[in-house]
Amino acid sequence: MITALRTFSAWTLRTKFVVLFLLLILIPLGFQSAITFRNFSGALDRQAIGYTEQIIKQMNTDLERTLRDDMQKFSLMVLYNQELLGILEKYSLDSVDKAPDVNERTRIFQYIAGYDFSRSYIKGVQIITNNGYIFSNVAPDNIRPALPPGRKEWIERIKLAEGRWVILPRQRSDYLLQQPQDGSVSMASLILEPSSAQVIGMIKVDFTDELFTRLSANYQNKQIGNLFVVNDRNELFYRQSGLEASSDEDFLNASIPKENEATKLRIGGLDYLTTAGHSSFSGLRIVSFNPVDSLLEETKPLLRSTILFGLLCLGFAGLLAVFTSYKLTRPLMQLRRKMLLVRQGKLRQTVEIDSRDELGHLSREFNLMTEEIDRLVNEVYLISLKEKEAQLSALQSQINPHFIYNTLESINMMAIQSSDYRVSDTVHALGQFLRYTVDKYDRLVELREELESVLAYMMIQNNRFGNRLKLIVDADEAYERIRVPKLLLQPLVENAIIHGFDDMKREGTIWVSAVRLEEVLLLTVKDDGKGMNEEEMLQLRQSLRTDQPLEASGQRQGLALRNIHQRLVLIYGPEYGLDIDGTPGRGASFTITVPIRKEETL
Repeated sequence: MITALRTFSAWTLRTKFVVLFLLLILIPLGFQSAITFRNFSGALDRQAIGYTEQIIKQMNTDLERTLRDDMQKFSLMVLYNQELLGILEKYSLDSVDKAPDVNERTRIFQYIAGYDFSRSYIKGVQIITNNGYIFSNVAPDNIRPALPPGRKEWIERIKLAEGRWVILPRQRSDYLLQQPQDGSVSMASLILEPSSAQVIGMIKVDFTDELFTRLSANYQNKQIGNLFVVNDRNELFYRQSGLEASSDEDFLNASIPKENEATKLRIGGLDYLTTAGHSSFSGLRIVSFNPVDSLLEETKPLLRSTILFGLLCLGFAGLLAVFTSYKLTRPLMQLRRKMLLVRQGKLRQTVEIDSRDELGHLSREFNLMTEEIDRLVNEVYLISLKEKEAQLSALQSQINPHFIYNTLESINMMAIQSSDYRVSDTVHALGQFLRYTVDKYDRLVELREELESVLAYMMIQNNRFGNRLKLIVDADEAYERIRVPKLLLQPLVENAIIHGFDDMKREGTIWVSAVRLEEVLLLTVKDDGKGMNEEEMLQLRQSLRTDQPLEASGQRQGLALRNIHQRLVLIYGPEYGLDIDGTPGRGASFTITVPIRKEETL
């Protein structure tokens, strides 16, 4: 969250206007579209649930009617046919070990055929005696004459029903020689002798899938989806896969509703609208698994139109946001550019005023501010020039250079007459140094003159230190014509003497060098005196770039160095100036960087 706020705050005002404008359009439009789509989808779900429930209810009614009719007819067929009851009683006795003859089989076949001739969904009817003999309407070459030995789970279910009809799930019948791979659904019941209620056999009716397919024949696949018929144990009776779906196990293992209700289930990675209808008569449930995606197929045009409308609104809002933000921020951007120019020193800047709102007032105040700043700068500059001229006039009025030169020359002649050449050299150096510092008022001088001034100053200092200090000048003659600000090197040499050797008794060396790097001249004053530590160098470097008063301990040194650095910055720009380096006990180094003009390289 904090990162997002920082990113937002770093955007331009124009970008913020566009983004906020788009959000004001997109968020309400998105909410409205989402609510509309959700309401429409919910209404479609409710409509699909109601319609599917009606279909399943009708299917259950039809299935119950069919099964009830068949159960009633086959029950009456057995109950009121004395010949059939007699045959069953005969072969239900343990004393009878012979199989039924052809005449008996033919008679029962005729009875059965008379009841199921109009029912194409009945695959076969088997009447089974207690001894296991089978009477059936199935072709003789496709049925065994008797049940194979062994325990059969479906027979146990029939016995547990105690004479009531029971619906058996899909299974393979071992008395049939040829049958579908997945078996068939059946209904069965025990046959009871009317007078004694003794079990004399059982009747089993096998159905084809037509029993169920004719229930859904009048409905489209997308209306009922994947149709399943199961019992309370979730045993499969029938499945109609109208749409692409998962395996039967996935559906049967799902939490299928027990009663008449609808819910949404996720099966095999897909969402299904599941509607179930329970039949209390048969104990079967008809379950519809309708993929939600197929139900939402009708919503896709609405979704596409909503997205298209949203994109059109967003595009229009974007154009309007860009236009509005440009109109609002154009004066601010213009004002910002003018302020940058003022920051660069171009004070005479004005902003065009084309409105009377807050931005117009701001532009007007900016114009007044720049005018006032330009006026004040000019006043300060003129005052500064006048102060310097007054100081210079006062200095010149106090010192008569010609008188000083004549006096020094007289002293020099007296020293020569007395054969005191050391005094003569010192006086000559002092006159040369004064003539350089006082008589010349140009800001820039040739490097040769600056080096001669340093040599004269060093000769004067040797009288104090007794030749304990040695000056080494390393400058190519090709650089002597390069013009540099006057009095750059002498303060650095003086600084090296005072702060590098003043309290040292050993001999010392000061190096003055000039090196050219492309279009830049590097002037370095280096000594092997006591040097500086990191804290002293940090303090000096900070003093170069401040106008605050320096500490008393380093005020004189820092003031001279700062004056040199600020003179270089004022003359050449902030990329030029003075650099400081040093090591405790190994000396210090001061490097001046100045540009070289093209005419000085000719």
